[in-house]
Amino acid sequence: MRKVVLGMMATLKGRVDDPDAWMTGIGDDLYRDIDACFERCVNTVLVGRTTYDEMYAYWPGAEHEPSSRIGDQIPLQDSAQEINRRMAQKMNAYQKFVLTQNGRAEALDWSNAELVSARSDEELVRFISQLKMRPGRDIHLAGGARLAQSFVRLGLVDEYYFHVHPVLSTGATPFDTVEGKCALHLLGITPYEAGVVSLRYAPAAG
Repeated sequence: MRKVVLGMMATLKGRVDDPDAWMTGIGDDLYRDIDACFERCVNTVLVGRTTYDEMYAYWPGAEHEPSSRIGDQIPLQDSAQEINRRMAQKMNAYQKFVLTQNGRAEALDWSNAELVSARSDEELVRFISQLKMRPGRDIHLAGGARLAQSFVRLGLVDEYYFHVHPVLSTGATPFDTVEGKCALHLLGITPYEAGVVSLRYAPAAG
């Protein structure tokens, strides 16, 4: 069965919202590994509506135009431009589900993007359960923060993949709405340039 993988950049405090406010860049080594992971393990992306709008404003053009930044602020090293083009090809080609609670039907302009209305926790759980049963590679949960909080609270995340930057900044974390204790099992640790450390976890059995 396919897994839902929550993959996000984060601060040392676990902040995942508004990365333009605290990220200083993405090193080549980290970006290469992210690109390789998308190539090998992922072919479906889940986002909320605000994150969809931000991604749609950037990725379609990034496949053909050289860029020194991701989005408006996050800088790339010059050598990462080819990696960025490969990532853009994947983001444009992969299936994208845009989750919303408003129940309004709406056509989306980005290729392979579909709006999904999940007006309750039950509808969201049902959709994700059905999606995981379909053939394909793993499902990347890209956020934003509110969507990530809902998935964590409902126990819908099969694997956590955080790229932790050496920055202290207060903001929303995926765990803000978790009640009680949620134990995790360490799957791997990878250090990168500029002090970034990638941490992979899965929910602990039992």
